[in-house]
Amino acid sequence: MTALQEPAAAKATGLTADFAEPVAVTEYRQQAGLPNETAEIMAQIHQLRRRIDLRILPLITITFLLSFLDRSNIGYIMLEVPSNMALKLTSPSKWLGSIVLVWGALCACMAACNNATSILVIRFLLGCAEAGFVPGVIYYLTLWYNPRAMGIRLGVFYLAPPAAGALGGLIAYGVSYMDGVRNLSAWRWLFLLEGIPTVLLAVVMIGFLPDRPDSPQTTWLTEAERELYMRDIRGQLGGMVCVPASTSNDSTELTRPIITPAATPAGIQNELTMLQSDLNSASSSNHGSIQSFDRHPAPPSVAKRRSGTRHNFHLALTNPCTYLHGLLVFTVSMSIYSVNFLMSTIIRDLGFDNLEAQLLTIPPYAFAGIFLTINSYASDRTHRHGFHIGLAATVGMVGFILLAVLTSKGGEYAVLFLATLGPSAIIPINFTWLAVNIRHDGERSIATAMASSIGGFGGVVAGQMYRSSEAPRYIASHLGNAIILAIALITALVLDLMMRRRHRRSEAKAAAYESDTVDSSTQPSSESQQPKIHTGRPTVESGMDF
Repeated sequence: MTALQEPAAAKATGLTADFAEPVAVTEYRQQAGLPNETAEIMAQIHQLRRRIDLRILPLITITFLLSFLDRSNIGYIMLEVPSNMALKLTSPSKWLGSIVLVWGALCACMAACNNATSILVIRFLLGCAEAGFVPGVIYYLTLWYNPRAMGIRLGVFYLAPPAAGALGGLIAYGVSYMDGVRNLSAWRWLFLLEGIPTVLLAVVMIGFLPDRPDSPQTTWLTEAERELYMRDIRGQLGGMVCVPASTSNDSTELTRPIITPAATPAGIQNELTMLQSDLNSASSSNHGSIQSFDRHPAPPSVAKRRSGTRHNFHLALTNPCTYLHGLLVFTVSMSIYSVNFLMSTIIRDLGFDNLEAQLLTIPPYAFAGIFLTINSYASDRTHRHGFHIGLAATVGMVGFILLAVLTSKGGEYAVLFLATLGPSAIIPINFTWLAVNIRHDGERSIATAMASSIGGFGGVVAGQMYRSSEAPRYIASHLGNAIILAIALITALVLDLMMRRRHRRSEAKAAAYESDTVDSSTQPSSESQQPKIHTGRPTVESGMDF
């Protein structure tokens, strides 16, 4: 159940196998001698994923779209970590739904403001309310998906910013014609039209969004389906076997990693037999639980220490990956927000009127959404997260350099596509990479919020770019964005090199263990023999990205 280049097969079987590149199911079965039952289990997991996709992704993506239509950085970066800590201790659906309800109500209240002070106060509170949503959703998705299947899901979630960029200007332009309707100014109508749907969507989230796949309240999954799906999620976190520490609300906390015997047909069949036994027990039991998979539980003192908020906070603070992922979000956010703030202005300065400028913002954002989806899907398939981040950063960097160099209107508008789609495709892959590299549930929750908070400063700094004094060419700002994306590219390379070193160390440990396993397999088995616990290898894919 360690890191595997063919995710589906690994999820189905929970086996140790390590192929150099992704292989088809039939090829995997031929190489490892897998029985036909494995393909059936794999198909069940894929089917479960599709059902969960339809249940979760549309709701959170539409909510993110509404959030991005009225994003406030004031107060936003202050409360992301506390919000994620609270989410981990409460019901995710209730917590996420509540903060959406609060920010929707505050957004609608903006329509009643009559002075600058009230506007600033509500904007600050709005930023506080929105703070926990994005890092909370990212952590929430790690509860529902194997990290190696998260790239495309986060890609779908992050379609919201390009969609908001394309729709925001048009909505504002259309609302301008409502000025005076029922004696309300157009800007008041804008806040009402953004706030009221958000409140209604929050009510749907609270009642409809599921909490965790292993929760008894997830009645649309059978007990056997929950058992199988949880084995898929936990068996792949951090590229090693990880079993749950308990069956409490903190059941996603991981205990000691385990490396299973090498992927011989006999070993595979043995593991598959245990899986089938677990599933049969779950389906025949009225209270089957994830505890049936906890064959090697950690001592209570160890489990408690690992699940403690203070310990997880310390792990996130001392993990250099947290800051490198945060730096990626910071640099990319600067690029994304700076262009979003002035996209229509840049196009208008090319010689178009206001309506034409608003309409011409749609194609770059549409292509950004397409590229984001393709790049996220490809990163899931290849597991080369660093490569796909570097590819997107390079595309954006080239776009900004050409924006600074070209002088023709058509040429500038064409390369604006590159400058928009490159940075937009980085953040979902970056958070997927973080989820793969940080295996402990509690640490991952805090590290995700910290990285997102660091990125929030990028949105603040972005407002200082593209000054009016540079109009209409904005050469310095375009080159500044190119440098920013170059920093993102270097950061991804550093992360990749760190993972390479970790991979080499773990490969040496794994080789030593596999040698011990081969030697011990020749000895007669005994019930008194206890399974050995070894440190698992870090994510193989992460260390082979570039």
